[in-house]
Amino acid sequence: MEIRLTVHEAVRMFGIWQRELSASQNSRVVEGGSIQLDAVPSCRGAVHQMNGSLVVVWYRAANAPTARAIREASVATQMMNLPRQLYMGKLIDIKKGADDTVYFLVRSMTRQDSANDNAPAYRAFNPSKGELIEMIINPSAATIAASGGQMAPACIQQPSSAPAVAPTVVPQGVAVRRSNP
Repeated sequence: MEIRLTVHEAVRMFGIWQRELSASQNSRVVEGGSIQLDAVPSCRGAVHQMNGSLVVVWYRAANAPTARAIREASVATQMMNLPRQLYMGKLIDIKKGADDTVYFLVRSMTRQDSANDNAPAYRAFNPSKGELIEMIINPSAATIAASGGQMAPACIQQPSSAPAVAPTVVPQGVAVRRSNP
C-alpha cells in the first residue's frame, strides 16, 4: 500500500509511528504492518539487511550540505542527473533525537558512502527541522511510471521533458493519503 506524506503532516505521523514502535517490543513494523523498518534496529555498527520499505524522499535540509554529502551525491546528481533533493532507498528506522524531535533513517541507493566502499549511504531526515516536501512509502509501479521515473512533486521544477506530475491536494486535517496499486 502506497503512503504519501507531505510537509507538516509528516511531523505528526512520524511522532505517531515512533510512539507505536516504542509501545511494542521488538516490532519492526508500523501503521498496521504496512510500513516495514529494516529487520535490524539502528545502533552503532549494525549491519542492516536493507529489507525496510522502499521510500522516495524529496527533502531540503535545514543546513548546507557538507563536502562529504556533496561528494556522496555526485553519482546521483552528475551521472544520473537526479535533483539534489531526491533520495531513494530503504527505510531503516524511526528515531527520537535528544531534542525530542522524531526523525527517520534511510539507507539511500542514490547516495554512496565514501567511507564504506561506496555502499548505500545513511541519510537522516528530520521533518521538524528541514523541509520534507514529499515522502512516498511503498511507491506503486503506477506512481513511478506516471512521474517519468523521477517522482517529482509539482512544487519542484525538473530539468526533464517528462510530463509534470499533478499536484497532490490533501484536504486540511487529513494526515496520510493511501492508494492501492
